[in-house]
Amino acid sequence: MGHYNNPRRSVDNFFDDGGVCQLPQFEDVEDCDLLYPGSADNSDAALDKLSAERNAGTALFEDTDLNGQDRNNIVQFLQSLTDPCVLDRDCLAPWIADTDDTGPDGQQLNAQDMQGNLL
Repeated sequence: MGHYNNPRRSVDNFFDDGGVCQLPQFEDVEDCDLLYPGSADNSDAALDKLSAERNAGTALFEDTDLNGQDRNNIVQFLQSLTDPCVLDRDCLAPWIADTDDTGPDGQQLNAQDMQGNLL
C-alpha cells in the first residue's frame, strides 16, 4: 500500500527488482527483458506527468497521505473480503449456477477452464 504514498519509490523498486520479469507469470518467458523495452521510461514519464499535475492542482490522483494505521485498516478490510470458501468448489456449490439451466433470461454463461471443464 506504500505505493499510494510514494509511487516513484514503488516504481523504482519494481524495476530495480527486475520489472515484469520478476513476476511469476513471466518466469518461464524466454528473453523476458526484451518484451517491454520502454516500460521503465514510460513509467517515469507517467510519474513526471502525475507530479506536474499535482503541482498544478489538476491531478485526478491526489496524494493519499495514508499513515501506517490507515494502511493497516485498509489491508484488514480487504482481507476480510477474502473468504476461504472460494478455494473449495463444494463450499461454493450453493452459489454456482446450475449448468443445465440457461438462466432467467436464457443467456447464462458457464465458466470453463482451458480444457473445457466447468468451473
